[in-house]
Amino acid sequence: MIMKILKILFYTFYSWLHKRSDTAKYQSVFAICIITFINIISIPVLIKFIFSVEIFILPEISKLYLALFFIAYYLVYYRLLLYKNKYISIIKEFKNESRNETRKRNSIVFVYIILSHILLFAPWYILAK
Repeated sequence: MIMKILKILFYTFYSWLHKRSDTAKYQSVFAICIITFINIISIPVLIKFIFSVEIFILPEISKLYLALFFIAYYLVYYRLLLYKNKYISIIKEFKNESRNETRKRNSIVFVYIILSHILLFAPWYILAK
């Protein structure tokens, strides 16, 4: 299930980027890292908002540790989606989808991106008031 979601995200980002960039496959993995990283960061924010319990504060995490974590995080997604040209089979899997399927997939991914940002920033905005 998770791999299917990653493939959908990868192909969607790839389809948005491949005509404009030779590095679309790497940019797609980077976009997946960013959006899933936002989801991970949202967890303690939502817990604080809902239960008034603070798990950890991001500014207390060293920038070096955050960078090292993100690099390791990228390498995991690289291994899952690009290593040994796995992305080629992902592209083939989605290449022949109908126009309606493409619209539906694009819409779902777009809503996912928007909701991810809302879940991260809305509690901070509400708590700041």
